[in-house]
Amino acid sequence: MRRFIPIALILGWLGFAIPLALTQDGLGPRTSTSQNPAPTPAPEPLILNGLGPDVSVQPMKPSAKLPAKNWIDQTWDEANRKSAGCVECHTSTDAHTMHTSPNVVLGCIDCHGGNAARGLTIAEAHVQPQNPEFWRTSANPPNATVVLNHESPEFIQFVNPGDLRVAKKACGLCHGDIVDRVGHSMMNHGA
Repeated sequence: MRRFIPIALILGWLGFAIPLALTQDGLGPRTSTSQNPAPTPAPEPLILNGLGPDVSVQPMKPSAKLPAKNWIDQTWDEANRKSAGCVECHTSTDAHTMHTSPNVVLGCIDCHGGNAARGLTIAEAHVQPQNPEFWRTSANPPNATVVLNHESPEFIQFVNPGDLRVAKKACGLCHGDIVDRVGHSMMNHGA
């Protein structure tokens, strides 16, 4: 019988002490005589569509800005305006563009420069050479590479936009990495 007395006392004490401890430390039910204020109810979670928020973590705004609009982003109408005067004279003998992909949208003056307004004379539309005595026809003169060394960058671009002296301006927007590398290639120095 002695064995059962301590167990009964322990169980009786636990039955009294646990509920008392719960009410005193704020874990149990409150009574009207409690000194602690009533807890405020938790705010309701934001439910937008009955399933919770669309995303659990709001996405960060991108820190990089988009580049300014350039030739690559132009429409066919914009490109055609940059070729309008050119195609009045340059009809079936010249290709519309050297780029065969329909995704490359460029007008004539994007690469060659000049003035693409309609109704201009050749002298008004074309970039004029500084040494016109060497450029009497549309054919390249003898030693054209040497003669071009004495011309303006605008004229060199007009005659040949791929010339490495002006390629950065004419082709570099789309092909900058290639233009930068070709200066060190066999295509440039031929050594």
